[in-house]
Amino acid sequence: LWLEKPPLLVYLLSGVMMLFGQSEFWLRSISIVFGMAVLICLYLLSQKIARALFKKDTPYLQLVSLLPVLVVLSTQLFVERTTYVDYDMPLALGWLLFFLADSFGVQLVGLLIGVLSKSLLGFFPFVFDILYFRKMNRPVWQWIALLLIPLIWHFISLTVYGETFIQMHIVDHLLKRVSDPIELHFGGRTFYVKELISQFSILLVVIGGGYLALAINFVRKFLKKKAFPDHETIILLSPLAYLAFLTISKTKIPWYIMPTLPLLSLSVVYLFYAIKNKWF
Repeated sequence: LWLEKPPLLVYLLSGVMMLFGQSEFWLRSISIVFGMAVLICLYLLSQKIARALFKKDTPYLQLVSLLPVLVVLSTQLFVERTTYVDYDMPLALGWLLFFLADSFGVQLVGLLIGVLSKSLLGFFPFVFDILYFRKMNRPVWQWIALLLIPLIWHFISLTVYGETFIQMHIVDHLLKRVSDPIELHFGGRTFYVKELISQFSILLVVIGGGYLALAINFVRKFLKKKAFPDHETIILLSPLAYLAFLTISKTKIPWYIMPTLPLLSLSVVYLFYAIKNKWF
């Protein structure tokens, strides 16, 4: 009995083995497909943010939209995780799909991918969407569906296995990773900061510049009495919140930051916008 993680990857691996046999190439291809999907969604989300900032299509819009993709491809961790059967790659895809989508259906698919890959962490972007509850013209039933449908595996497992599921999945897998360093995966408060420096190297300065531009933009809106962050700002702030959560958690594993890499790279779009408008 294995209830540690949701079954999406297990089902995909089983399907691949049924079609192609026990081929290492085809098994690893699952993560490659997820990785390519992440890059495509990152490009589209970057393009969406660029259009929101520039207010119109510009001759260099496509180039600006491509910059975050190039930043992510420069990291060893992203390239490395595309060669493993990995839970964090589909989690990253689920987050990007949710943030990218304007429709209920695509957002639901994003949550399903995220939650059925890495349990409750898949709901992470949904938390930020709740901030816009009063701003979005969405029926209440859609909010309820987004919350309940991705939990279908959790409900079935709880019904079938009861306390065993609660102990194995909720307590041992989810809660203990926060309260205890499982399997001797421990580290200090700067563990993930060092990992980000290792992955982005000098590009971390560029990303930091993007967040400085984001802060300047927020101050400008605050002075105009529009203090509530727009959707693009919420998206860029989301990886910082996740990194804060990882920092206070006791379990420290390098590849846990993988889903934040695409979201952090989006700050490059803000930096380009700030330079064009001579904010610095």
